[in-house]
Amino acid sequence: MRRYAVLILIMLIMPVTLAEARSVHSTSEVDMFPQGTMQISNDWDFTRHLAFTEEDRADDANYVAGMIADNHMTLGINLPEHLDNQMIWSSSTPTDSNASIGTPDGAYSWSTGPDITLSGFDVSAYGENTIESVELVVYFNVPDPLTQDKARFSVVNNGIHDLVKTWSNTQGGLYYMNNGWSIEIFDDNNWTWDELSNIDINLDYVSNGGTDDSQLQVDAVGLKITMRTPWYGAERVTAKSITQFTEWPIIDLDITSGELSSVSTAPCGLSSDGGTWTTDSIAKPAGQTWGRIHFDHDDSNGSVGIEYVNNQGAWVSIDEGLIPTVSSDLQLRFTITDTCLNRAWVDINDPHVRITGSIAGDSDAMSENFTRWTIVVNGETVANNGGTDIGTFDMQIPIGHTMVSTDTELDIVIKAWYNWDNEGAPASLNLLIHEIEVTGAYSIEYDEDPVCGLIGSHDLQEDGGGLILHFCQDVVMIELM
Repeated sequence: MRRYAVLILIMLIMPVTLAEARSVHSTSEVDMFPQGTMQISNDWDFTRHLAFTEEDRADDANYVAGMIADNHMTLGINLPEHLDNQMIWSSSTPTDSNASIGTPDGAYSWSTGPDITLSGFDVSAYGENTIESVELVVYFNVPDPLTQDKARFSVVNNGIHDLVKTWSNTQGGLYYMNNGWSIEIFDDNNWTWDELSNIDINLDYVSNGGTDDSQLQVDAVGLKITMRTPWYGAERVTAKSITQFTEWPIIDLDITSGELSSVSTAPCGLSSDGGTWTTDSIAKPAGQTWGRIHFDHDDSNGSVGIEYVNNQGAWVSIDEGLIPTVSSDLQLRFTITDTCLNRAWVDINDPHVRITGSIAGDSDAMSENFTRWTIVVNGETVANNGGTDIGTFDMQIPIGHTMVSTDTELDIVIKAWYNWDNEGAPASLNLLIHEIEVTGAYSIEYDEDPVCGLIGSHDLQEDGGGLILHFCQDVVMIELM
């Protein structure tokens, strides 16, 4: 029995001695931006500004708004009807009441019987606007109470008299020389500009006895026209959210390693006039795919060319921001011409921001060229979209170029600019964001080499109970990217 026990120990020890390297235990995706589900309104900060107000100033917009509700974000504008009031004073009189023409000036025509009639309302400058309402405004005075006499005001439209006001049996005089008296006047088929230009205002003092109670003094007669008028303006609404994040799905290329040919090391990075830098071979992370190649350099007049070794072992050219066609390790060569290469990196899994939503409302009220909405990731604008494109959208935008391995935050900003230029009708337009998803980050779990210790001496008694001996402790390492 003792010999059998020794054989068991040998079988358990053998696998431990053969373990030489770690292996991948599992890989998984990492949610980089949980706020994108639009579940919690406090995840987002909203600001409202006039188009050219700086972002850090107090909100000063009037018509835009932003909010989270019903599992979506709304960035919209709600324009009221734009109305304007215009006073049009009479410019002629068929009754020679010349002192009553024009604006109130203190001079007046008076009557104790004959009509005072004013006309000549020049509305030619406003004929393109929609009339909302019309008020008759009269600056007049009846100095003494009316006990038996009357004062009657009528609107004469196309020969038809419409009596709008009668004063009689007053307790005192009627003094409206300072502020004027007004009343809304109506037309059965709504006023037209042609009608207003041709109406007469008839002011009649009706004397009913041998002695006049008073007299009617008229300084000015006008029409106060409320109309819908064209207007324009621009406002923006901004939504911003920040999440803590450090494990960016990128690999920074080490500019201190690799092979340099006619390239010098400088404080700015790698400087050259046509030389090359060939990187070391870069291992692809387990279970992931190569993304896009990026670089930063100093001189906009200089250039940086990129090559990589493809699956056939040949060097092939590739443009910045494209994905190399290689299935295993990656090796790159940069040709630096008249510039300094500051930084180079390759992203993993082609990180994207995906935004789904829709635009709904009155797009005709907006200026198509200047109504826009943008997506900003880590301070860089990654998309600039038309804000009047009614309908749904599903955008997927690469953002690996916005990532820096030393950053500790991922910030996403959505800005909607509304620029209106319309005839004054009420209008609303809304950008609805249903979800924002940021893809590319990953997690890798590794099985490390077991950590083993000495077993020591143990006595095994024949026909006795067994012992549990711990030879090794397995180790799992998690790598987040």
